[in-house]
Amino acid sequence: FRDPYTGSSAYVPAEISSKHAASAKPTFKHIPKKGALVFDVAQFDGISKKISEFNNSLLSNEDQKELALTEVETSRLGAIVKILRETSYYHSSSFADVDMDLLLKLLNSWPLSMVFPVIDILRMIVLHPDGAAKLVKRINGGNDALLEMIKKATSRPVIPANLLTSLRAVTNLFKNPSFHQWLHYHRGEILDAFSGSYISSNKNVQLAYSTLILKNT
Repeated sequence: FRDPYTGSSAYVPAEISSKHAASAKPTFKHIPKKGALVFDVAQFDGISKKISEFNNSLLSNEDQKELALTEVETSRLGAIVKILRETSYYHSSSFADVDMDLLLKLLNSWPLSMVFPVIDILRMIVLHPDGAAKLVKRINGGNDALLEMIKKATSRPVIPANLLTSLRAVTNLFKNPSFHQWLHYHRGEILDAFSGSYISSNKNVQLAYSTLILKNT
């Protein structure tokens, strides 16, 4: 498995610097985990670059060019990323309804091999108060984008990047109480869909899956 954004399979935890890792005393308090573990670090430059790359690929394919982003949609996607970058303004920033429409459109229409950066944006959207509220509203309205995302990400043959980003996205749902009812209702489906993740040889997938299991205990 190769990192979908950097091309490297190396994993360096974002929250621990090499300096701290060298000097920190070992601890053995693994379970229970205190606090809410979330995947709240995103490589926005890499995500944007990958979406642009995929979009150019669609534009160059006569059979798929109708799936490509328009200039207006590209601009809107840039605005979404800008909002997500500015975490200090999460309490006051908001998304337009067309932003959610765009993300769900890409999630539903883009080829399976190209949706992982879209899922990664969704992973961060659910951590944003207004983004989460708008997504819950869509789900309650009958457009269950989350369940569709899980089905896409776990459909065979499984694409590792889709599996990783979707595991992280679902795990992040636990941070917002608005998603708790949905998580409880679909608990069995979620665990069944991701059950094959435990045999993955990728450390990032293993961590995300273990975290999801921990959240469900």
